[in-house]
Amino acid sequence: MTKKVNKKNAIVLILVLLVVGLIYWAYASRPKVEETQNTQTNKVMVYHNNTLKEEVNGKLIWQCYAETMTVDQDSQMFTMEKVKGTFYREDGTS
Repeated sequence: MTKKVNKKNAIVLILVLLVVGLIYWAYASRPKVEETQNTQTNKVMVYHNNTLKEEVNGKLIWQCYAETMTVDQDSQMFTMEKVKGTFYREDGTS
């Protein structure tokens, strides 16, 4: 009778180990979620070939051109790439 009990205990132990191994394997092989999900919730606008300028009384003070401009609405920060700027004097020269 002890051989039957030992055999049953061995089978139960093997099944438990298989279940624990299966659970560990499922947990260890799950897909990794990257942190980019947080950036998707940010409101980011991208502009191409954008020009900014300031005029006072119809007179151009400065003008700035950027090939690419990215604006993060949450932080109110923007970045510009390939920027060209012009500042104008009172006499109209730049």
